[in-house]
Amino acid sequence: MMQLLNVLKNAGKTFWLGLLVIYLVVPLALGNNNYVMSLVVAALIIGGIALSWALLGNLGGMISFGHAAFFGVGYAQIFWILATECTSITGGAAGLSSIPGLPSLWGLDLSSKTGAYLVLLTIVLVFVLCYQALRDSDYGLALRAMHESEDATRVVGVNSGMLKALMLLLSAFMCGVVGAFNAHYINFLEPDYAFSSLWVALPIVAAIFGGYRSTIGPIIGAVVVYLIDQLIFKNILPSGHQLVLGGLLVAMIVFSPAGLLPLLRQLTRKNHAAT
Repeated sequence: MMQLLNVLKNAGKTFWLGLLVIYLVVPLALGNNNYVMSLVVAALIIGGIALSWALLGNLGGMISFGHAAFFGVGYAQIFWILATECTSITGGAAGLSSIPGLPSLWGLDLSSKTGAYLVLLTIVLVFVLCYQALRDSDYGLALRAMHESEDATRVVGVNSGMLKALMLLLSAFMCGVVGAFNAHYINFLEPDYAFSSLWVALPIVAAIFGGYRSTIGPIIGAVVVYLIDQLIFKNILPSGHQLVLGGLLVAMIVFSPAGLLPLLRQLTRKNHAAT
């Protein structure tokens, strides 16, 4: 809790201005456009998964290609088979329908596009703050030391196995919360959708594109990648627009291996130096 308070205390004016924009300006400007708001919500869903994946890789030192299992309300193919065969629990291949939507709170219908956006935005921001607080804590220091030499950290008394297990648990929890939100948002869940490779590939692309070593990079990457893909690439190339994303990711890795966010920071510093 103290780490979270320190993160908020050290937040600059840019952070609070950004909060004002995403909580007020975005709903006011786009709230009447259900299509764009649905894309923004989908981008934040991908961003939440990307953040959980980045936390596991950046702090935990583990790379996961099975996060679809956690997103599907929880290795992904095994869970897909179980979900398909356990008809009495999951409804089989037909899935679960009529999942209750989000309730109303203080007169705001949380099941609407704007309400869902505000709920998901709050969830993702809480995860970002927890991620930052963890990275700044003694546990974060131990995890970063493990990346250099896990044997050396064991010698000084760090239980590396337990820390890795906790990172996996936290990452799975974050991904599962986003998946649970999504189920109430779309009001149904079926195996082919819940355990789709989409929930593996896109978050990884978003995290790497945005900068998975930063706390906010995966979120920015998800919003940029998904919105550009849906609003531009899909219109230009309806049946193969994902290939353009692959090329965009390769270009980012070549020109800015650390991702989009560090590149933007570098350009901003250069502009300040020039003026």
